[in-house]
Amino acid sequence: MATPFIVPNHSICGFYYFLDQHESIRSPRRQVYLPQVKVEANTFIISSIARTTLFQTFVNPGQDSIKQLHYTFPLFDGVSIVEFTCTVGDRVIKGIVKERHQAKATFNHAVARGETAGLLEQAVDTAGDVFRTSVGNIPGGAQIKVEITCLGELKHDAQINGLRLTIPTCIAPRYGPSHSGPHSPNATPATPDGGIQITVDAQVSPGSRITSIQSPSHQIAVIIGRTSKCPEQQDLSFERASATLSLGSTELDQDFVLQMTATEIGNPVAVLEEHPSIPGQKAIMATLIPKFALSPEKPEVVFVCDRSGSMSDKIPNLKKALQLFVKSLTVGIKFNICSFGSSHSFLWERSRTYDSATMEEAM
Repeated sequence: MATPFIVPNHSICGFYYFLDQHESIRSPRRQVYLPQVKVEANTFIISSIARTTLFQTFVNPGQDSIKQLHYTFPLFDGVSIVEFTCTVGDRVIKGIVKERHQAKATFNHAVARGETAGLLEQAVDTAGDVFRTSVGNIPGGAQIKVEITCLGELKHDAQINGLRLTIPTCIAPRYGPSHSGPHSPNATPATPDGGIQITVDAQVSPGSRITSIQSPSHQIAVIIGRTSKCPEQQDLSFERASATLSLGSTELDQDFVLQMTATEIGNPVAVLEEHPSIPGQKAIMATLIPKFALSPEKPEVVFVCDRSGSMSDKIPNLKKALQLFVKSLTVGIKFNICSFGSSHSFLWERSRTYDSATMEEAM
């Protein structure tokens, strides 16, 4: 059976508990991480909305019960958690949204009574892209299964003029240092031997069709015409596609990125969803991608040259560099040269159009 490991006080993606050190009060508490035996991510894209469900399985390899476990995992900006389920042995814990202090109080009371409980909260000491889970009273030898569902709008990828999906596979400080995030993406000891399994299904609006799906980060296998959930007898349609890792799984060493292009992807789209249990309750989301027909303009380039006393021995090099830059300009743009020392002067009063005559004058 896999054994837990002890690392310095840097949070790495996974379940951990603190091991108190009695040698010195000043010694930082060490974090003991539980082995992760399985991890899987399933994403469903409809139009420009992505719903990702992450399945993770951990095990408590010891014989003793763990009073409280902590777990951190990353989220990108604009992504919301809509479901959270934690299964410990045969006990299932489902998340209910509450005010932060009320949720903590409920969790603490349950742990004090010896019950198995879970708490999911946004880490307040980070930039908001790391969430933390706490689970109490884990029996020895028990498996812990976590199911987290996230919902968010896909980013527009200007490189391909399409959509970009990112699935974080390790926690890393993105907007500054984090005391609860890892300091190196290579430090991921909670990775199972089989790596992570990723499946992405996509479906675009009627009248549109998927033209390409690719991944700049990993090798993937793509099927155009059906999703992984479609029955074999269902007719193929360019409105649907599915992508999986070519090797079935990958190590958790970098974020998984998927790029998708489709026709009519820039058209306004409205998505309507009905509440699953409250009659008459609906929500609508409209996506508008602005487009601007800007006429091409040629820039104006002004070279500013230092000819002060400190540059006295560098003027020859300055001239050679300036000659190279001027000869590299594009015909038709406007340019000028300004030199400054105790005073300043321009080659021309107003910038002129670059052509053979103005280039020779500048030389």
